[in-house]
Amino acid sequence: MKTLLRGMLLICLALPAAAQVTTLKQEVDVGPELDRAIRQLIEATGALEIGEQFANAISMQMTQNLRQTNPDIPPRAFDIIQQEVMTVIGEELANGSFEDQMVPVYARYFTLQEVEELLAFYHTAIGQKTVEVMPLLTQESMQVGQNWGIGIGPIVGRRVTQRLAAEGIVLD
Repeated sequence: MKTLLRGMLLICLALPAAAQVTTLKQEVDVGPELDRAIRQLIEATGALEIGEQFANAISMQMTQNLRQTNPDIPPRAFDIIQQEVMTVIGEELANGSFEDQMVPVYARYFTLQEVEELLAFYHTAIGQKTVEVMPLLTQESMQVGQNWGIGIGPIVGRRVTQRLAAEGIVLD
């Protein structure tokens, strides 16, 4: 059971990494002004609160996997998973290590002036509304995307199978 839980946790944690688009990562010199502005932007956008959504997604994925592989698992196990995932992610977000890692990422894509313009936007009424609705918009969009993917999955499967067969490639 411990091995299964460890394996599932590794899979859940690896999913976002596997889904990343590989980009050329160049070192960025983040001066104190840009660092401060990026941290303000991260706070203004509620970007760190996404960690809670991430924790919920991990918990749900682990719960689904456990239910499928161990239908007799006691319901208390699911409470424990939820609590521990939320606790660990909460502790990690609180210690600032995630934010420290995000600052150079933002700095690769935004100048100080651009960050200041974004901050100005997020301090407007529409900017605040964007922050407020973005988690819901993201969650609903993910569900739409998942349903869409499920819907086109058979079409993709048929087309790939036909194309492979036409090329003389047989999969077992």
